[in-house]
Amino acid sequence: MNKRTFKIVHLSTEMRFRGGERQIVWLHEGILKRQINSLLLCKKGSDLEKMRIKNTSIHNVRSIFDLIGFTRFIHQCMIIDPYIIHCHDSRAFTYASLAAIFIGKKVVFTRKVIFPIKPTLFNIFKYRRCSHIIAISKAVNKKCLKIMKNKEKISIIPSGVRIPIKLLSKNECRKILNIPSNVFVIGSVAHFTKEKNLSLIFNLASSLQKSHSNVLIVCVGSLTKYSVSKAENYKNIVLTGVIKNIESYYSAFDLYISTSTKEGLGTALLDALVRDIPAVAMDSGGSRDLFIENCPLLIPKNNNNLFIETVKKVINHREEFNEDIQKLGIFTRKHFTIDRMISNYEALYESIIQ
Repeated sequence: MNKRTFKIVHLSTEMRFRGGERQIVWLHEGILKRQINSLLLCKKGSDLEKMRIKNTSIHNVRSIFDLIGFTRFIHQCMIIDPYIIHCHDSRAFTYASLAAIFIGKKVVFTRKVIFPIKPTLFNIFKYRRCSHIIAISKAVNKKCLKIMKNKEKISIIPSGVRIPIKLLSKNECRKILNIPSNVFVIGSVAHFTKEKNLSLIFNLASSLQKSHSNVLIVCVGSLTKYSVSKAENYKNIVLTGVIKNIESYYSAFDLYISTSTKEGLGTALLDALVRDIPAVAMDSGGSRDLFIENCPLLIPKNNNNLFIETVKKVINHREEFNEDIQKLGIFTRKHFTIDRMISNYEALYESIIQ
């Protein structure tokens, strides 16, 4: 089938724009440039809708119990008439799986989280009926294998990031972010939910206050009111809130940390690695794919003391880690590009259509 004659619908139900939604946009826009007919179908009122991306439409299904909304969604899919419905979150996967019973379309699902998949009858139905499951890392793939019967219907396609051509200088970035120029800055970018392990950042801040008074930890992203209140107890923690296109300002960081204990891959961490920024990361499952074997910057899960010790070593003796940092930069720039991700999905779509 010619590329111009079939249509891919990218289905999202998320309201906020985070790392996963960034991947959807890059994939959608990338395959459009390759002359594949692509439509982004997003939730009404979502950040994706507000971005006014080319070839975007909206749905308004509130839940699977929203019979009117769901009936309209099925009718909408019939009118759009896609060959493949590509789901980018679990709710989207549920909607498309149910709709496919009535309209007979092929469904693929990109699973981005590492949480266990409950072996309920409905989950077994969804996963085994699906035309293909895409895991963004080996760790996510391992979770999918526990519920999938046909292992040939699972592929690993990692997320991709933009490889920066020209970086803003450290001083330019710090001026934009309102960060002092005369301190050592540790950065962490996340939607700071429970699994992001913010308590480790607090422990690190406490330890650094005693030994490294010239170090500042900058947390970029959303936090709960409780976490914001607790962070106010540490003079060496700065909370910036959510910053649009934060990856453009990574040069502000002297060191990046990822404290998450559960991560499908970790594109915020990946953004640091491709820029040759030293990064200390807790083994979160998916983060293993971003590090070369036996790298001392990847810390075994829950080893908080080693994590803090390694951060201090990088602050005091970065030169000891220069070879590791360089190797990680070369490795990630080779294997985690947007073009590579798009090519992998293009090949997958064509294999399903044939």
